[in-house]
Amino acid sequence: MPKPRCLTHRVAPDHYLPIFNKEDDGCEAGGPSCLACPLPQCVLDLPNGGLNRLHTEQRHQYILKTMETEGLTVEEAAERFEVKVRTIRRMKQKAG
Repeated sequence: MPKPRCLTHRVAPDHYLPIFNKEDDGCEAGGPSCLACPLPQCVLDLPNGGLNRLHTEQRHQYILKTMETEGLTVEEAAERFEVKVRTIRRMKQKAG
């Protein structure tokens, strides 16, 4: 069992506080302030990838919309956006 610490060698109370930026300057996804963020959930709290996941979903929506408006085939879209054909098929399947 460890010996109890000497009470005369206390550490300042703020020593235990985590160091973080106290200014609410928002993030690149939500805007200028966390309190004014339009997103329903903070991107830093998103499971499975957080901000990267958000960017990926936005890119997939863009690719699918472009395919629809320009009438691109799966192969043409894969070549244009430099992804695999299988990726395009997965995006279409997930979108329904």
